Amino acid sequence: MILVNLGKLNTVLIYLLMLGDGIDQYVITIPVPKRIIGESFSVVSIYTQKEYQIILIGVNSKRDTTFHFLLSPGKQYKLQECDELVFIAKDEEDVMNFYHQVS
Repeated sequence: MILVNLGKLNTVLIYLLMLGDGIDQYVITIPVPKRIIGESFSVVSIYTQKEYQIILIGVNSKRDTTFHFLLSPGKQYKLQECDELVFIAKDEEDVMNFYHQVS
């Protein structure tokens, strides 16, 4: 038996549609900028897609000494100082522009 969280599946399908063929796409990880610590994952995800055309797909959340990848944790998840943001983008420069604007 395979259990699928349909909310997560819908999110993944939306990301795939936005990516097109996926050619020239990169996974880029950055620390959470200080100005958005405490913000909702969903709010930041919508903002980065709209303003920078980069897709925030999840968070590497540090627990104890290890990171756990959270795929699209949703609006209830508040970004923490020890988190890392995981993006899919066509260019690292787009992600770094976002990072420098909100740092």
